[in-house]
Amino acid sequence: MTTVYVLAALLVLAAAFFAIVIASPVRVVPRRPEPQPEGIEWKVDFRLWFPSGRAGYIVQHVRIRERVTDCRDPQFAQPFVDRTREFWEAWPVSPRTMRPEAPPPSVPAHDYDDNFRFGIPKKELNMNGHGRVRIEVRGVVRFFPGVTLPATFRRRNPATQAGYALSDANRPPFWRPGGTQHDLVAEWEHCPGTEMHWKSVDETPKFRE
Repeated sequence: MTTVYVLAALLVLAAAFFAIVIASPVRVVPRRPEPQPEGIEWKVDFRLWFPSGRAGYIVQHVRIRERVTDCRDPQFAQPFVDRTREFWEAWPVSPRTMRPEAPPPSVPAHDYDDNFRFGIPKKELNMNGHGRVRIEVRGVVRFFPGVTLPATFRRRNPATQAGYALSDANRPPFWRPGGTQHDLVAEWEHCPGTEMHWKSVDETPKFRE
């Protein structure tokens, strides 16, 4: 009788396990970061490790922190601008494929899946345009097969910085923590006696030639 109870318990646990939406890891394929004097871009592609058995969505949770300080504060210990943003982005994936679907005709053509793009907030620097800027972007990417995206996800959503990607400032109900890391941390400075430049750029995953 004990064996029967154990088997029954295992069957219940297995049923509960498969009832949960399980997100599969996504591979982030990085390109070379593109720092410019007054901004930075980092383009990547998303690929599944295996073809999807069902349609679904690659979903990315993005958290952004942007700090601006003066040239006397290289550690950003006392920034006069310190703002954060958080949102979710989504890319549809068709069955038996490993990459996001092509965007609709209403979206301008592009050869990448995602782009972290930021400009220097010049109006928030001092009168001479001097200062330091630190941008931290923390992304987590997962694939969710067989889910329905909430209707609140839309392109050019003014509540996010996702541009043409489907996005929402609210977490989708199927979201689960964990996934593939997709981070960019960069520091820009323009101080007396130096030209404006990016002091450091660190991306995860790393671009390799």
